[in-house]
Amino acid sequence: MEEIELRAIPNPIALETRADGKQYFVGRAIAFNVWSQPLGGWFQERINRRALDNCKMDDVVAKFNHDPNFTLARTPETLKLEIRDDGLWYEFPYDPADPDHQRVAAKIARGDCRGSSFEFRIRKGGATWTMKEGDDGYEKRDVMDIEELFDVAPVINPAYLQTSAGLTKRSLDAIAAERDEFLSEQRQRALADGHSSTEETAHSEELTRDETPTNETTDTDAITCEQDIMAMELDD
Repeated sequence: MEEIELRAIPNPIALETRADGKQYFVGRAIAFNVWSQPLGGWFQERINRRALDNCKMDDVVAKFNHDPNFTLARTPETLKLEIRDDGLWYEFPYDPADPDHQRVAAKIARGDCRGSSFEFRIRKGGATWTMKEGDDGYEKRDVMDIEELFDVAPVINPAYLQTSAGLTKRSLDAIAAERDEFLSEQRQRALADGHSSTEETAHSEELTRDETPTNETTDTDAITCEQDIMAMELDD
C-alpha cells in the first residue's frame, strides 16, 4: 500500500456569511495543474485535473493543523467537498457553540490561517516523473490518480509543510522509491519497444524479399512451352 502524504497550499481560508445569515468556513485544499514549490529540496509536483475522478472521499475529516484533537467537521454530515475546475474546495458551517470553531474563526479574523492542506494516498502507479525538466534543476512529479483523501484543513503555516522538515523522511523515501520504480519501468519498456521494433523490421524485410516478383522460368514451364510448339508444328 502506498504511503499517506500531506501537502499544503497558501490559499486563504474565509469565514463567509450567506444570504440566510449563516456562516461557513470555506477554503481550497487542492489546486489543479499548478506546480508546487520545491518539495524536499529536489522535486516539484502538480495535481492533475482528473486525479480525483476515482478517489475515495466518503470519510474525510477537517482537522485544524491536522490535529486529531481539533476536529472541525466530517463528511458526509458537516463537511462538504466540491471539485471545481481550479481544484478541490471544502466548506463546513460555523458552529458558534463549538469552542474549536470559535478559535479558528478568531485566527482567520486575525490573518493567522494562511492556507489549507490535504492528506491523501495515491494509487499505485498513479504518478509520472520527468527528470529535471526546464532550467530549475528539479525533478517533476505529476500526480494523476489519487486513491483516497483523508483530511482537508485550514493550517497556520502551509509553507512549513512543504519543506524538508515538514515532509517526513519516511514520506520522502517512499516518493524516491516510487520515482525509481517508475523510471525503471520506463527503461524496460523502452528496451522492449526497441527489441520489438528490430524484430518487426527484420520480419518486414524478410516478407519483402519473399514477395518480390522474379522473371525466372521453372523447368516445368520450359517443358510445357516446348510441347506446345511441337504440337503446333505437327498440326501444320
